Amino acid sequence: MGAFSKGTIIPIYEIKKNWGKTDGGWVCLDYTSYKYNTENTSKKYEVGRYKVTANVLTVRTGPGTNYNWKKFNELTSNAQEQIVKLCGYKPNGLCKGVICDVSKISENWGKIPSGWICLDYCEKV
Repeated sequence: MGAFSKGTIIPIYEIKKNWGKTDGGWVCLDYTSYKYNTENTSKKYEVGRYKVTANVLTVRTGPGTNYNWKKFNELTSNAQEQIVKLCGYKPNGLCKGVICDVSKISENWGKIPSGWICLDYCEKV
């Protein structure tokens, strides 16, 4: 269990009911002044190579948070090798710096060999 100081700005990567997923775990949004980042809503994504910018980015079975997330051992061997090299451990997702080839776009979601990732937490390379 932990806490954030008042006024701390933290990115929210996923929302389930009134809970938001952060780099440090889940926080109850009832005690925050959460605002959706409208900057990301107008971004247009395209197929190509992306680099993960989040500390850990969940890989999903489909394009959206309503799809199940994949465990480390369900990712491709290429993804697993990059993760271990960059992170030094085996999180259930892609860690910062992992390079992904996106072959299909669905709104702000990109299809990679391991599944689907939210491109709001990646940069085009």
